[in-house]
Amino acid sequence: MFDYNISGIQQVGIGVTDADKAFAWYGKHFGMDLPIFSDEAEAKLMIDYTGNEVHKRKAILAMNLQGGGGFEIWQFTSRKGQPRKQETKEGDLGITHIHIRTYDAEKALAYFKKVENISLSEIKVNEMDRKWFELKDPFGNSFKLIEDDYCFMKTGALTGGVMGVTIGVSNLDEGRKIYRQGMQYDQLAATGENGTFKNAWLKPTNNKVSAFSQLLGPTQLELVCDTTGGREQIFKNRFWGDLGFIHVCFDVQRMHQLREYAKTLNHPFTVDSENSFDMGEAAGQFAYIEDNDKTLIELVETHKVPIMKKLGWYINVKDKKVQKPLPKLIFKALSLNRVK
Repeated sequence: MFDYNISGIQQVGIGVTDADKAFAWYGKHFGMDLPIFSDEAEAKLMIDYTGNEVHKRKAILAMNLQGGGGFEIWQFTSRKGQPRKQETKEGDLGITHIHIRTYDAEKALAYFKKVENISLSEIKVNEMDRKWFELKDPFGNSFKLIEDDYCFMKTGALTGGVMGVTIGVSNLDEGRKIYRQGMQYDQLAATGENGTFKNAWLKPTNNKVSAFSQLLGPTQLELVCDTTGGREQIFKNRFWGDLGFIHVCFDVQRMHQLREYAKTLNHPFTVDSENSFDMGEAAGQFAYIEDNDKTLIELVETHKVPIMKKLGWYINVKDKKVQKPLPKLIFKALSLNRVK
């Protein structure tokens, strides 16, 4: 038995041309106003995904304290991030939408109707019987704002953080396996069919506990398949870090156990920092695997997070085999770093 734990979606990587501009927009409109780190460095371990050449990048990890995963906002600094030649649509192979938690779909839609340079759908109801609407941001990225009442800490924002993603797959049953077995999203919560499209909603049977599990909150995955086929991988002929949704990242404990299990699933780690990486202000271990359609799944085991950098106050959770949720007092201190 492989003894590892996945406690939720830590973040989704978003490739942009201007990380600071994107952070400001997401902070203002999605409540992603807490920068966990901001770091510039060479992405040496990602060389297999960047044309066998080491490239420099800037990264900002932004969180929303109302609950949910964050945005890892990426910008190449040694080259210009490249857009996809065609518009990404649901059913394309890869991450097509981020799911954002909203507490009142009508209020959120009314707010965003006043925001410039975006496009919106009207409110719909999904197979999970949740109200939602689609939003395309000024950078060309698509989101599903889905009504949900989970709240970790009230900040006054209309939205929380990331509660899931929509991933296009070429085969629904085969595509489910790595998420069901490896990522522990083993509950088939709902299915749907609309013309040539089929989808499946996955959830963990049991919500797992970690130091950050209460901040991340409950999560879900929506897999979508265009049964007519012919869809391309979103990052085909482009680099990791180019424009769009780069990866979905899961919060992991006991990475070494998951490394061995991934091999048995024929999804070995394609990138592995092995021991620890340093993002300047935060540290941990990270790895990547690919799903059946080469969508990148990032795995991060957090070791250190800055709370009050000026005072040198960090939380270290490395080597704790059994983690308990951090007390809210820690996150209240962390909230002092919010950019308003």
